[in-house]
Amino acid sequence: MDVRLIRSEIDYEGILKEVNFIRRKYNLEIENQISLQAPTSDANPRHWNCSIGKLNKLSYDESIYIHPIFKEMPLTNHYINSLNAFRCRIMISDPKACMSMHRDASPRIHIPVKTNKDCLMIIDNNCYNLEVGNCYFTDTTKHHTAVNASRENRIHIIGCVND
Repeated sequence: MDVRLIRSEIDYEGILKEVNFIRRKYNLEIENQISLQAPTSDANPRHWNCSIGKLNKLSYDESIYIHPIFKEMPLTNHYINSLNAFRCRIMISDPKACMSMHRDASPRIHIPVKTNKDCLMIIDNNCYNLEVGNCYFTDTTKHHTAVNASRENRIHIIGCVND
């Protein structure tokens, strides 16, 4: 199965407040990806970009990125920990944007915190609309993309998980 619901009743409004707070506090408003976990326990907000980008450009194996960077995000960190997710990031898709088709090394969890009916995930030519308030397992080891065909940002918390 490409996508499956793994948890509902996620406090997406609380997560969105935390996301907006750290974006303002640390002057990260223009960034489309923000790391939420680092490879070492001495992580701090200046490590906000340690896990973004291509896997082969990371300093460590992606499974090592497990230490929270932002202590000001207790709700988000709680969900990440309860889902056993690693290398988690805030992913912001600009309006009218589309990612290239690609495959990831591991599946992902998605917690949509700001989205709408015009934001889609396509996995193996199947379209999905991931709704706020839920957490989804997505098999991103398959050919996939994300499309934001709306006029506002799409914001998801995305993390790697084991099968």
